[in-house]
Amino acid sequence: MSWLVKLAIFFVALYVLNFIVKFCLRKVFKIQNEDFGDDEDIHYSDTHHNINLIFKIFVIIAILLLPYLTNKNLISPNLYVAGIVLICIIGLSIKIYYEWKYEYPSKNFILYIWNLLLVIIVGGAVIKFDLIHYIFGSTF
Repeated sequence: MSWLVKLAIFFVALYVLNFIVKFCLRKVFKIQNEDFGDDEDIHYSDTHHNINLIFKIFVIIAILLLPYLTNKNLISPNLYVAGIVLICIIGLSIKIYYEWKYEYPSKNFILYIWNLLLVIIVGGAVIKFDLIHYIFGSTF
């Protein structure tokens, strides 16, 4: 089985799991569906705007630096995955905090907590079981 098929199966399984768990969380906690707008540009305060700006600059630097370091064999592919997982954890933590603090009655932060747990579980599994080399083989 080629690495592309393995990767596709992995992402489809994650998507189905995410859909089922979010559906159950919406039913249990009575969370209404959110509108799909450009919620990335919503800043609840000047502090939130500044933190988000600093985080975006950090993400740009990390996205440019991590593949370069991996390509030059200065860091392992698992460390690359750990860096991406850390970026996701920080970003989701910021979003969870400000959703909880400024939009508490909506309870959408519960869905972001699930996303955070999913990132931690999947990222940990990829690193622990060395799934990068299993999916891509020796090409990465």
